Amino acid sequence: MAKFSTLSTEYNISVAIFFWLGIPESTLIEILKAANFTEIRRPPRTVEIAPGVKIGVGPPVVQLASFQSAVAEYNPEKFMLNLRGAITDVIEAFKTLPEAFKRHGYSVNSLVRYYEVTFPSQPLDVKNAVNALRKNIKLTKPLKLFNENLNIFSLSLSNVESPIGAENFNKWFHIRIDPDVQNTNKRVYIHIIKREKEFKKCLTFLEQIEAILQNIKEFLGEISQ
Repeated sequence: MAKFSTLSTEYNISVAIFFWLGIPESTLIEILKAANFTEIRRPPRTVEIAPGVKIGVGPPVVQLASFQSAVAEYNPEKFMLNLRGAITDVIEAFKTLPEAFKRHGYSVNSLVRYYEVTFPSQPLDVKNAVNALRKNIKLTKPLKLFNENLNIFSLSLSNVESPIGAENFNKWFHIRIDPDVQNTNKRVYIHIIKREKEFKKCLTFLEQIEAILQNIKEFLGEISQ
């Protein structure tokens, strides 16, 4: 992957897979093994405090297996399997899932409600981004508070007005651009969320992350000229 910032050697990403119903952890582990994941051994999640009386311990999110730098976690309360790690490893791991589920008699098309890709806030080197935003995005009515004129500093973009509602929820696409407050003339931080209902569309989006970052960089570079 191309290098977009001096502060990052490789970007991280996560893909949350939300199922319609819960799946036993042991079943998911076997599916992940079929996808060439390595099971993560962990201590029991229950403790016997009295004869025949056991209580659950530990966080609700459980690490099940790993695939290179990618880690597969399961949250049984949300029916969610989450893959997180370096982008290249997450993409490679994600590609193996449909066949692994199929090998055990399951179809991701029928099991999955939706996918949510999260690119957590990470640096993108762009010169003079704040000046560019203020030059090209004008407030129709200036906001003046305490004798200070307030102007654009960050930028938040989405495809629809709200993620609420069945139609909008499943196609939500949001990008936030925040300047590095320590050096606003050097870089910005990019945060991205994208939901998809179909595996192929989610995979296509993952494979286009580099192009998306390049487009954002070019957009900020162009408006700064």
